[in-house]
Amino acid sequence: MPASATTGFSAGQWRQPADKGTTSHDAQMRRNYIGENTFETAIGDISYNEDGTVQFGALLLQFQEDGNQVIWPAEVATGEAVIPYRG
Repeated sequence: MPASATTGFSAGQWRQPADKGTTSHDAQMRRNYIGENTFETAIGDISYNEDGTVQFGALLLQFQEDGNQVIWPAEVATGEAVIPYRG
């Protein structure tokens, strides 16, 4: 399944509970509800920061001589990025 399909599907998975949770057409009320809740979706749980941006939960990996190393975020890093990478 293309990534765009799962992203679109997951949007419906938070939109529907927001519609039911507010029972209103008021955009600000829906926005508040979405911002205050976590939604289970096909691409994982989705929740939002206070500034309205999506909480991001990913790791940046780089394959190095001894295998994959987490290089970001810093608080869970197992190695440092090799720049320029010569894989």
